[in-house]
Amino acid sequence: MQKLDIQLRPSKWFAIYQIVLLLTSLVIVFYLPVLDWLKISLSVAIIMYSLFIFYNQRNLRALTHDQQRWCVQTLGGSFEASLCGDSTVTTFMSILRFKIAGKFFKRSYVVFKDTMLADDYRKLIVHTKWLSK
Repeated sequence: MQKLDIQLRPSKWFAIYQIVLLLTSLVIVFYLPVLDWLKISLSVAIIMYSLFIFYNQRNLRALTHDQQRWCVQTLGGSFEASLCGDSTVTTFMSILRFKIAGKFFKRSYVVFKDTMLADDYRKLIVHTKWLSK
């Protein structure tokens, strides 16, 4: 199988999805029948968590696969990992779960189709489906 080398860019779909979730959550908190200080605390927590998720998503820069190993490049560096079988790949988005050697928890990355060229996304789908068999 050919080597896969994909450079990722920020996703417009992810940004839209994140903004809609944030605004919906804030509206729900606004209508909760609780004290105002609790509403403010919940709103701040939701905004902070949303910023954390947005930052972590923008952290992913590139994916490389050759033979049996995956290399994930982030802003903080790169690491080798193995793709877990519980990753999900669809025609619109993919949830890639990686097991890193020496780490207990798996890392998950949501990759929307608009983060790369259409041909690169097709190659990613083929690689992940081929490796799962």
